[in-house]
Amino acid sequence: MKSPFLISLPHCSSKIPDDIAAALALDENKIQQSEDFGTKEIFGSLPAPIIEAKFSRLVVDLNRNPDNTGAKGVIAKTDYSGQQIYRPGKYPDQETISHLISRYFKPFHDKLENSFASSDIKFLFDCHSLNGIGPKDAPDAGKKRKDIILSNNGDLNGNPDHKRGPVSCPFNILMFIKSTFENHGFSVSINHPYRGGFISVEYGQKYSLKHALQIEMNQALYMNLEDKVPDPGRIKAIRLEFADIFKEFAEFLYADGVYGCLKPCIS
Repeated sequence: MKSPFLISLPHCSSKIPDDIAAALALDENKIQQSEDFGTKEIFGSLPAPIIEAKFSRLVVDLNRNPDNTGAKGVIAKTDYSGQQIYRPGKYPDQETISHLISRYFKPFHDKLENSFASSDIKFLFDCHSLNGIGPKDAPDAGKKRKDIILSNNGDLNGNPDHKRGPVSCPFNILMFIKSTFENHGFSVSINHPYRGGFISVEYGQKYSLKHALQIEMNQALYMNLEDKVPDPGRIKAIRLEFADIFKEFAEFLYADGVYGCLKPCIS
């Protein structure tokens, strides 16, 4: 029986294509810092279909509207420490941007959309990781962050924010996921500092009985904040905790009668 969940990992890579690398102003360390490290190692181990990025978000940000031309848009101009991504005069022109979107953005989203359309899939988790302290260009710069940030495009309580449109995940389901993480010892924030990116908002509104949720995981859970060295033991422990959390979520959906026959999928 197939899993009812789909996992999206749009920022799990730090790979830069050779034809783009020479135009970048960032050194290897800064390029690696733009990767959501840990998402592939932890979320990617869950028994569910995984749609993962093959290249860095510095090439094309898969979690942005393709029409977003801002500094943190689909082809970003600055990273979250405020540094220019491209060397002077090397930022892509419109023709190159169109080529990058066609080559990198479209195949990822075609695969994501086709997978989400499957009758077996009921819920999309768009999974990310973030620094333990908000970096310079983040909305919570300098602030310590919770272990887990759940984002459904709503207000700070998870209810609809009419200025932003519909939520991507209903309040009751969001609250169950929040309490499940908390019962496993994780601190949780709702829609702060992020309310959800393009993927969760876009796909969470495509189908009336399918939902999407953005999950941000604090890298301080498994990495030393100073030298960014991962701890394999802590990664393994969190991976096991998350496996239990997702199993409990599937059991909740089955017991609540939301999606019907899920129990065989989580055994």
